[in-house]
Amino acid sequence: MVSSRQHDRPHPPVPGATVPRGTGALVPQEPTLTPIAAERIDTAANAVTVIRTLAALGLAVLSLREASLAYLVASYLTYWVGDIADGALARRTGQETRTGAVLDITSDRLCTTTAAAAFIVVDPAVALPIGIFLAQFCILDTMLTLGFLPFGVLSPNYFYLADEHLYRLNWSAWAKATNTSSVVIACLLGWYPLAAAIAAGFAMAKVYSLWRMTRLMRRLAVAGTVS
Repeated sequence: MVSSRQHDRPHPPVPGATVPRGTGALVPQEPTLTPIAAERIDTAANAVTVIRTLAALGLAVLSLREASLAYLVASYLTYWVGDIADGALARRTGQETRTGAVLDITSDRLCTTTAAAAFIVVDPAVALPIGIFLAQFCILDTMLTLGFLPFGVLSPNYFYLADEHLYRLNWSAWAKATNTSSVVIACLLGWYPLAAAIAAGFAMAKVYSLWRMTRLMRRLAVAGTVS
C-alpha cells in the first residue's frame, strides 16, 4: 500500500523521464541523471517507513512464535497506520521521492509476507486465501506497482497522469484500502471461501492491469517517450 495522493495536487516532474502535459500527451524531456543522484534518502518520511516496517516485522515474528492473534492484529495495524503516516509526512514536508516510493513498496511486501506467515500459523484454515493473495501481491502487484519507474511521476499515486483507468483500478484510495484489508478481514471473520474469491478477483484485476500497462509502455516506447 502506497499512501494516496489527491488528483489536483501539483507535483514536481522527474526530469529525464516522460511528463504528461495538459492534453494527456506524453512529451519526452532532455535526459539527465541529476535528479536521481540528488534524491535524499535520509528523510523523515523514509525514517517512518523503516520504523513502521521494523515494528510490524517484530510483531509478526512474535505472532509466529506465540501463534498469537493479538500480535498478528497489532502487526497489521502497525503496518497500515504506518503506511498512511509515512505517505502523509512525505507530502506535508515535500519529501516525496522515487527512492522513497520504492522503499515503501518493498517494505509493504516485507510486512505483508511476515504477517501472512503468522496468520497461517494462527489459523491454518486461511492458507488458501492467503496463498492466493501472496501470489497476487508479491508477484503481480509488485511488477505492476514498480511500473511507474519509466514514467515521469514520483510514485504510483500519480499514475493517473499516464493512465487514469490503471490508477483508479490499482492506486486510488479505494483500490489500495481494499487490496489487502478485504482479504485479511474476511479471513479474520472466518469467511474463507469469500476471502479466496476476493483474492482471486484481485489477481485477475492485476493480470489485466499488467496487460494494459504493457500495451501502454510498448506504445510509448515506439513513440520514444519512455526509457
